[in-house]
Amino acid sequence: MWWIVVVSVLVGVGRFLIPGHDLSWSGTYEAFAHIWIGALFVFAFQYDFNRPSRRDLSRWSLVLLTVLETMMFLLFKKP
Repeated sequence: MWWIVVVSVLVGVGRFLIPGHDLSWSGTYEAFAHIWIGALFVFAFQYDFNRPSRRDLSRWSLVLLTVLETMMFLLFKKP
């Protein structure tokens, strides 16, 4: 479990070393999308006896969003 602390520290240090960018709608969307994908991963890999369908729905959402993002990257990437 020590790796969780190490990766967290590296991410925290990286925040000060890697230059950021100005606030924008696209940046806000990107941040929200990353948070949402993280939440879907949590839902997809935990088991809740009261809501087993949430896990399946989260897995399908992850697959569909990954396919969509891959298509957008391949078809509309900037030159």
